[in-house]
Amino acid sequence: REAGNKYLLRNDCFLDDLFVGFIKCATTCPEPSCGRQSVVFDPFSSVKVPLSPNRSGEVNFSVYTLTFALEAPVRQQVPVDGGGCAGDLAAAAAKKAGVAVERCLLVEIYQHCIWRIFDDADALKEIQPTDTLVLYELSGDVSSFKLSAKQNWGAGEAIKEGDIVVVTTTFQSGSRKSRQLGRGLHGKVMEFDWDGDARVKFDGIDVSQWVLRTNFGKLSVDLTMYSDERRICPEDGLPYTFKNLVEVFGEKYSLEGCRGYWRDAMRREQEVIGPLSV
Repeated sequence: REAGNKYLLRNDCFLDDLFVGFIKCATTCPEPSCGRQSVVFDPFSSVKVPLSPNRSGEVNFSVYTLTFALEAPVRQQVPVDGGGCAGDLAAAAAKKAGVAVERCLLVEIYQHCIWRIFDDADALKEIQPTDTLVLYELSGDVSSFKLSAKQNWGAGEAIKEGDIVVVTTTFQSGSRKSRQLGRGLHGKVMEFDWDGDARVKFDGIDVSQWVLRTNFGKLSVDLTMYSDERRICPEDGLPYTFKNLVEVFGEKYSLEGCRGYWRDAMRREQEVIGPLSV
């Protein structure tokens, strides 16, 4: 009842009376000396029923391959078992291209940028056949690129106040006037409530939106916010960390714009060479 009363403070609608329920989640510490139990009630308005994720049989993925022997990417249809993993898809695509999979990196391209670097263990059910997939042949150690991806982006379950987050899977916000939060949308975490839900200010949405704790897994955190790396701003010639850049220009430009400006327009401090002083 207490969880229901808190939920109604922000969501008091006749539709909630008809469709909203609560899932009881109990977690018990396995240590015999503790045994403490935490009980939470998470609201839900729908129950997801997998219609196609449990793919059985062969699934065709469209993969662009770019190897040293090719002058331009070549698109090929790669059939793999739908219940497999990204490593199986990379191996099948590499075999078709005639290269060693140990030198290949499978990525997803979104809005002309590398959106995701796949780990071999990633389930194929998380990859749609319509996604833009590219298999790169590299001359260096492939594992170093995968490590870099994990260092730059963190899991949504660990979000904190002040984090810059990006939506990885489209979902509805938990606000009274719910908004659809599309994939690729950037936002800044402003605060948390007693239920652990987060209020996030997203680009292009005037009112901050509440993101329920159950949807944190659909967010990724840009860990560049906590990097000490400084880059020179071409506009004023001053060095900024990414966190400083967001604090100074975050009100004037979108978070996605700040991220793109940091990545494409600003140069690392040590790369900028000024005039010699005598």
